Amino acid sequence: MKHHFIRNIRRETKHYRWRMGASVCFVIVLFLVLIARMYYLQIVQYEKYNTLSEKNRVAVLPIAPNRGLIFDRNGVLLADNLPTFAIHIVPEQAENLDETLALVDKLIGLSERQMTNFEREKKRRRRYEGVPLRLNISEDEAATIAVNSYRLPGVNVVGGLMRYYPEGEVFAHILGYVGRINEQELQQIDPARYRATQFIGKTGVERYYENYLHGDIGLENVETDVRGRVLRVLSIDEPVAGNNLYLTIDINLQKKAEKLMENTRGAIVAIDPHNGAILTLLSHPNFDPNLFVQGIDHESYDNLTGDIDQPMFNRAIRGQYPPASTVKPVIALQALHKGIINTQTSIPDPGYFKLPNSTHLYRDWISEGHGGSVNITRALIESCDTFFYWMGDKMGIRNITESVVAFGLGSPTGVDISGELSGLVPSPEWKRATKNEPWYPGETVIASIGQGFFIATPMQLAHMSATLATRGKRVKPHVVAAIELSNGDMMEIETEELPPAFKGSQHWNTIQESMKSVIHSSRGTARFLSDNPYKIAGKTGTAQVFSVPQGEKYDASVIEERLRDHSIFIGYAPADNPTIAIAVIVENKNGASRIGKQVFDAYLLGE
Repeated sequence: MKHHFIRNIRRETKHYRWRMGASVCFVIVLFLVLIARMYYLQIVQYEKYNTLSEKNRVAVLPIAPNRGLIFDRNGVLLADNLPTFAIHIVPEQAENLDETLALVDKLIGLSERQMTNFEREKKRRRRYEGVPLRLNISEDEAATIAVNSYRLPGVNVVGGLMRYYPEGEVFAHILGYVGRINEQELQQIDPARYRATQFIGKTGVERYYENYLHGDIGLENVETDVRGRVLRVLSIDEPVAGNNLYLTIDINLQKKAEKLMENTRGAIVAIDPHNGAILTLLSHPNFDPNLFVQGIDHESYDNLTGDIDQPMFNRAIRGQYPPASTVKPVIALQALHKGIINTQTSIPDPGYFKLPNSTHLYRDWISEGHGGSVNITRALIESCDTFFYWMGDKMGIRNITESVVAFGLGSPTGVDISGELSGLVPSPEWKRATKNEPWYPGETVIASIGQGFFIATPMQLAHMSATLATRGKRVKPHVVAAIELSNGDMMEIETEELPPAFKGSQHWNTIQESMKSVIHSSRGTARFLSDNPYKIAGKTGTAQVFSVPQGEKYDASVIEERLRDHSIFIGYAPADNPTIAIAVIVENKNGASRIGKQVFDAYLLGE
């Protein structure tokens, strides 16, 4: 039996309408959600997604600034930037980086150092920035890369500027040099400022004034394709070139100093005593700084560092020598100033000094002595060690150290060349701290003639000489006279006065007249320099490299050359109105005073 159902059209219509309404509402809600999402993305988040979109087609590339130039005081160019070509690789554009590098090596050759530098630079570069692979390539090498460009995706020949020092060795220890940024320097520099730069000042003025010389990078907005290749330049913010430096050094005087020190180890420092401007600074032997700009090869570097004469060692600011008798005027001034002696105080000189209850003889450089009685004036003129032994014992080590510290010894002068050392002014506290030993009276005796533990740099001695010339006025030495700013303005380096030494002392005449008599009296130790149209005040010194045993006499002819005494000369001229003060050190032989006199002649007479 079949059942027949009667359809309820009214109820079905009601259900249909409810379902249709629900569906429409659901679609409307979804549509509203879609509109809201589109509003959020297109309006609220516009800046974010517009930026992300632009990054897919717009790249910001850094532009290296031109490094500032360096000139001498007369405007002669000492550090230049020369046009050069380099090979850069964009790793993201290279289909197979290892194969690309291998092909470049096959075509023009790559050294292990260049590969190491490439890997280091690659880590600090952003995507699609070129990484330098080889610098300063020749025109033939650039042509070889260009011809094979279809085989070298991502490899580009890029023009740029390379540091160059036209005077080579003559200014090596003043200017220093630039070189590739190393791992340690990467941790210290501002990575944004050096994005387009591979070089940084390593030594000398190049390092000390790095912030002025480097300049500020520019930015280039470019449109790129999906592989990062530049299609067109959208905008450019030009880089700001580094500031130019003008030195206090005169190139002609510097070249004269270089010639005078030929075949000699030592240093010359000359200063204008009134403003601290360094007129010449030479350390010899020296080296060619151009070797370091591109990255020196291992063989050349080993030759320089292994050279027994140490050409890379800046003796002018890092060489530390016993100042010997050159400190006698300073110690004498302290003894007079403190009333320990006066100008009439005199002692007999048998050629030696002996401490009470001691048999050890502290011998004068003249074995038979200076004869008769010796006062402070004669002791300075003839450099009588015996008098200073006796006087130093009376003064004590405290007075000796106080006197030389007042003239700047024992601490850096602050000259604007990186790497200056401080020398050493010994004291009982220093000896106890470093050697765990007491201070002995004999060490005071030796310190009174600038020997023993006493060491000073040529820069410090030149600064001391300048202070003697100005009766205690002390000025911080400097080699940069002015900085030419990017807007063309000149910023002159201001004279910086330091605490004076023995200002207003009534004994300056005695010291300065004695120093003048060292040159211009018949008994002076440098009387052979007296034939001049101007007057010189000076003091000679002989720094021992090793001590001669008691009872033996120093004989240079039987001593190995590198164990012979150093000769030292400090002085200033013209004596009555000084415009130049000097310190000269010649290692292991005589000649410092003669060299000093010829520097005076070159500066004062134009010879």
